[in-house]
Amino acid sequence: RTRKCDLPGRAFVQDVKRESVSTCSAIMRTLCKLQAGGQPYYLLTNVVQNGREGFQLTLCDGLTAWTGQVDGDDMHDMAEECGIEFGTFVSDSVKALTRENMGDITFHYSVEIHEEDVTYRQFSWKKYIPSEKVRFQLGSLKLIAAAVPSEAMQQIFDHALTKVEELKRTIADVRKEKDRLSGERTKALERLGKYVSQKGDMERDLYAKFVVVVNDKKAKIRQLKDELAQAREMGASQQARKVSQTAKQHDASGSEGNDTDKNLESSEGNDTDKNLESS
Repeated sequence: RTRKCDLPGRAFVQDVKRESVSTCSAIMRTLCKLQAGGQPYYLLTNVVQNGREGFQLTLCDGLTAWTGQVDGDDMHDMAEECGIEFGTFVSDSVKALTRENMGDITFHYSVEIHEEDVTYRQFSWKKYIPSEKVRFQLGSLKLIAAAVPSEAMQQIFDHALTKVEELKRTIADVRKEKDRLSGERTKALERLGKYVSQKGDMERDLYAKFVVVVNDKKAKIRQLKDELAQAREMGASQQARKVSQTAKQHDASGSEGNDTDKNLESSEGNDTDKNLESS
């Protein structure tokens, strides 16, 4: 089976244009810079159906461009050759060919002159495992020289300019949002300052009222304590007077009894004496 990547360069560019129009919603286009053999390259990648249906690649060194593509069947074949589960292979290949969301993963690339035709380039992407210090190849693709390199480069420039415009719009939107949030923040801080000031005024007012209430309560408590002390003193004084009066009454009763006894004894003595004299 002849892979799509073996088709002529001009046909590939035209095919990409047609597919971009018909399946624009299913294709994500990215542009990245990579190093291969110490030389910088620019890679324009069309990711079809999140990579499950393959890629369309345009590789450029600034002077020449090479193009190629793989479809879903080619992706399955590559995954089987690597012995990797298809979903994992697609995910790693998308990261390698777009250099987006790579995290801690490192990829290496190689661009070699094809042994069959010097105008071809064998482009390979490899995953590097730092812990084991090994690289294993994920995929390899034969790229053919673009019949009209300027058209391939134009696509790269067009995409770069489109992304620049998108980023400008995004930056403008972000600035507007930032200005809006900054204005809201300023107003919120002003309101907060007013609330803090009002809170301070309310606290001082409540504290002043609280001090008055507390002082009144303290004065009332002191008054009640004084009244209670006075009442106790009066009670104690009255009790003492009662005890004193009771004692005096008791003493007076005892004295009267003694006087009566004495009178009785005196009267009886006198009567006895009179009786004796009479006898």
